Amino acid sequence: PTPSKIIDGQIWYDPAFSTHYKYWLFIKAWQQDQIELLNIHFEKHEKTL
Repeated sequence: PTPSKIIDGQIWYDPAFSTHYKYWLFIKAWQQDQIELLNIHFEKHEKTL
């Protein structure tokens, strides 16, 4: 996915890419062994994605 904008140092994506963005985050987090951090990220931003 391509970032749409950056707010407060975080990359935000167009809602149309939210599903692909979550999948991409999952793969990236898995590669970095940070699934737990990923879950926290989703809980924090679930309403905005």
